[in-house]
Amino acid sequence: MTIRCTSRLFATLALAFATIGFASDASAQTVRLRGEVVNGRATGCYYCPGYEFALKWTETAIASRMVSIGAFLHQQVEVEGVWDPSTNPPHLEVSAIRAVPETFSIDGTERIGDRMRFTSTGTPGELAANFLGFDAGFFPLGGTLAMTLDPQTMFFLGAGAMNGNGEFKSDVNLPNDPRLVGLRFIGQALMTSGGAAVIFSTNPDSKTVQG
Repeated sequence: MTIRCTSRLFATLALAFATIGFASDASAQTVRLRGEVVNGRATGCYYCPGYEFALKWTETAIASRMVSIGAFLHQQVEVEGVWDPSTNPPHLEVSAIRAVPETFSIDGTERIGDRMRFTSTGTPGELAANFLGFDAGFFPLGGTLAMTLDPQTMFFLGAGAMNGNGEFKSDVNLPNDPRLVGLRFIGQALMTSGGAAVIFSTNPDSKTVQG
């Protein structure tokens, strides 16, 4: 089973690399995304005017005529729905929502000359692939799998099995260069779940480099 998981994860990674720069959100499709539900009209959400809710850090606009998104405000969730690129901004029309644990974080001091750590969190032995991006976006990877990083500005940090604590970590050492101050990082990962070759995208996280 581990071989199946490994094969499928790396097949997905191969697809991701092959399509970076060529991904398109030109047609509606059903996807699953994870993230923290926030108020879409709050000052922190600059890209979703007119939408009551969004996913934190990537400002992915979400709406629903079927479920109560507001009941999950400030919770980590997995949402499933149809990605609609015809609206301005594009949004996810949610048909199902459930609370889930946080599965990705960026730690460290985020200061120039120090180290930032990108951590996927799940079940020991499951697989994870960590990514770093500089902008939000919509990146479909086939089926219901999609990421909310801009494929043209994202980078692969590393992949492997989660350790005995259920973590897979990728470290990024920040150069001691003042020109980096103010640069925003967004991170996200792909993970397997249940030992059954199921792959999902984690919640995103974001940090801004400090001086």
